[in-house]
Amino acid sequence: MTQRTNGETVNVEKRITELLEEESTQPLRWWYLSYADEHNFRGGIIVEARGFATAVSYANRLMISPGGEVQGIEVPADQLPGESYRYRLLTLEELGEFWEMKKLSEL
Repeated sequence: MTQRTNGETVNVEKRITELLEEESTQPLRWWYLSYADEHNFRGGIIVEARGFATAVSYANRLMISPGGEVQGIEVPADQLPGESYRYRLLTLEELGEFWEMKKLSEL
């Protein structure tokens, strides 16, 4: 699959493979992934991975990704929720049980 970005054609599969290879040397960290479509929040996922691309790939392999556009951020150790909130799709209400935020950037 190819995609045009800023006038350039990018081979998406090749770029993802490159990112996963780059991230393979990074230490494991916790990531929060936020999924949305043009109208609604679709869910959040907390996974341990070596980088953003690896976290997205892992969520896809676990079949817990709800689809849509995804954004992510590394979770600081002091903000990591309990085990019952990891490796599954979380609702906005569940996220509110341990994080008080209005936007991803507030984490």
